[in-house]
Amino acid sequence: MWEWCTRSPLRQRKGYMKSFHFFKYIFLCTISIAVLFLIDSRAQPDSGQTLTTPASLSVTSDTAVSIRILCTGDIMTHTSVINAAKVKTVKKYNFLPSFELVAPYLQSGDLTIGNLETVLAGDSFGISGYPTFNAPQALANDLKEIGFDLLTTCNNHSFDKGLKGLKNTIHHIDSLGFLYTGTFTDSVPLKRHVMTEIKGCKIGVLAYTYGINGTLTSRTSRYINTIDTIKILNEINTIKSEKADIIIAVMHFGDEYHMTPSGEQKSLVQFLWRNGVQIVIGHHPHVLQPAVFDTAINRFAVFSLGNFYSSQKGNNKDIGGIADITIRKMPGDSLFKITDAHISIFNVVTWTDLSKLRYTVLPLDSTVIKSLPSQYPASWYSKMDTLPFFIKHLNSMNGIFFYDTTKTVNPPDSSR
Repeated sequence: MWEWCTRSPLRQRKGYMKSFHFFKYIFLCTISIAVLFLIDSRAQPDSGQTLTTPASLSVTSDTAVSIRILCTGDIMTHTSVINAAKVKTVKKYNFLPSFELVAPYLQSGDLTIGNLETVLAGDSFGISGYPTFNAPQALANDLKEIGFDLLTTCNNHSFDKGLKGLKNTIHHIDSLGFLYTGTFTDSVPLKRHVMTEIKGCKIGVLAYTYGINGTLTSRTSRYINTIDTIKILNEINTIKSEKADIIIAVMHFGDEYHMTPSGEQKSLVQFLWRNGVQIVIGHHPHVLQPAVFDTAINRFAVFSLGNFYSSQKGNNKDIGGIADITIRKMPGDSLFKITDAHISIFNVVTWTDLSKLRYTVLPLDSTVIKSLPSQYPASWYSKMDTLPFFIKHLNSMNGIFFYDTTKTVNPPDSSR
């Protein structure tokens, strides 16, 4: 502390000491005020100038930013799948054992997306499988636990329990903290897509379906995104206006059980690519269809990821894929780019454990299968034999599908 503000008896020895300290105080205060005034004047911007603070500086990162996006196929609950998850003693459902082997993989993603091809209307609507799906709401709780972050909800089964069932589904997954898009609780939602930000990267996701099992009325059609290129383009432009770095389109389209994409699928993918969508994920055929990674224009598409979880068997319906996509922004770059994209293949295996039918999502990965816990059949290693066929199939369009920059692709619109 300065001497003038102490209580020392020296202050009373001589009068001139009082004066000395008084003028010393005045001098120091004057200097302090002058310094503060100088700092304040420099902090104020001149007329017509913008004050730049550290928080608003645009600084290029000197480290690479990497984001891993995982997308699965259709999540469906046929009656036998529901029964396998039923815990009879407490009248509840537990789907977690089905996902034990795949959960670590799903949890490794920064953003994990699944297509929820069932409603979660609630017990009062009656738990049911095909043809009108209504899964136990515990399914969503378990999907959250194993690593899913975002669910797309528009597909041909979205109205299996009517508009109320659709809304109940959204309310439940929203209560669990899921991101979602494709269906909505409001007939005029503020936006028909979802935006999320991961590691400074803004990712916009939109989802559309070719239709539903039934007829949409002018009223009910407002609660679901159906494929219409005019509306899709408007939504893409909205996402761009929100400064998205990456745009993902999840499309429920194509012909069921066909292992090659239709002409309409190809046209829609080109339409989406042309208008700024970098990643297209396809659903509905229930079998794996080829994937294309065009590095020249930094675009990726997989026409169908098949089934992630269902009881469908035969004709490759029990084989599905997970799109594993890495986007990265390198030091000095201003844009995020796709730097790696591939499909990891899985097999939904039906087996019996303690006289109970079970379903397990099995990664066709030698490391995983070699280290299977003892309760799983050792014979599962033979399922690796199918890998060469599906790897070749997934890559079969690299020389066939190409992005024609000279051709304008506009699929038919439902509004025309």
